[in-house]
Amino acid sequence: MISDQAKMVKPNGVAAGYQNLDYLKHLFMPHIKSVRHAYRLGEDEISGSRFCSDDSVWARAASGMYRAEYMPKESEITEEEIKHILYLSLQDCARADHWYRYEKDYGVESAFYDGHDEEDYYNDDDKE
Repeated sequence: MISDQAKMVKPNGVAAGYQNLDYLKHLFMPHIKSVRHAYRLGEDEISGSRFCSDDSVWARAASGMYRAEYMPKESEITEEEIKHILYLSLQDCARADHWYRYEKDYGVESAFYDGHDEEDYYNDDDKE
């Protein structure tokens, strides 16, 4: 069963102060790969650099816990709660990856954007 406090955790980027929960890192890290493997990407989600980074997932989990003021002792957090929080963290990472890849406007003058989509770059040989 997931506690009401764990349900209040809303991972979203990194909030200052999450480092105070570093003591839980060893509980979360062993579960990230299995939760990621079971995760099914939804609409407006991609498996990008944040989604694939254990550290990014962990930071979102910890910062969400910090902002929700949910700082349980190790004996007070269940495996189900850990997996729930990691699922939400992966979801946030996948949505952020999608946003930065497809929606963020870097502007025409950006050094990161040359006016071509990545697919166009890799498929230029197919175009005649």
